[in-house]
Amino acid sequence: RRSSDLDALGRGEEALRCYDQALAIDPQNAGAWLCRGHSLTALGRRDEALEAYDQALAIDPRDADAWRGKAQLEDDMKHWDEALRSYREYLELAPRPLGRNVGMVLIRIRELEVILSHGGDDITKW
Repeated sequence: RRSSDLDALGRGEEALRCYDQALAIDPQNAGAWLCRGHSLTALGRRDEALEAYDQALAIDPRDADAWRGKAQLEDDMKHWDEALRSYREYLELAPRPLGRNVGMVLIRIRELEVILSHGGDDITKW
């Protein structure tokens, strides 16, 4: 809880230390890996964040939030194939009803399909 509060206050490095302490105690804590991924993403440490999301999903492959965080990060990194797969996993696993974010995810999935059909050129920048 404290680490989430620190993240919300923009104290990401401090929050990251708390997540690392939690993981030192319980390396199988998927929630700590997920939150670590969020913190690392906010800090701009994208490769490490991707590893954290992968760790969370290795522990709990049905964690929709981890799939969503991973999808958004892959999308930002222009890893189109991976982002598309992760967004689809998120939609498959997200709790029902899906809520208002589903429309944005569905639109992005369609955009990625078009991008990939055009050889990976980011047509959203055209």
